[in-house]
Amino acid sequence: MSKEQIMVNRTALEKHNKVVEKATAAFDQLKAAKKTLGLVKGLMTNAPDSVKKDITKQTKAMKDSISTLMKIFM
Repeated sequence: MSKEQIMVNRTALEKHNKVVEKATAAFDQLKAAKKTLGLVKGLMTNAPDSVKKDITKQTKAMKDSISTLMKIFM
């Protein structure tokens, strides 16, 4: 293998690693968002029914969106 080919391979690997790092960070953010929505759901136990219903509806939609995005990574 020539020095030029080694440099090309090294550059490609570095670019790949940057993409992997960004994807990992994005996935970690999705996991954190999903966890936060779980905490919000837990806080709704003492909320009035009208508020609870609205928040539950919104958090379900967000969880569904997050799950869809997470599936892209798998």
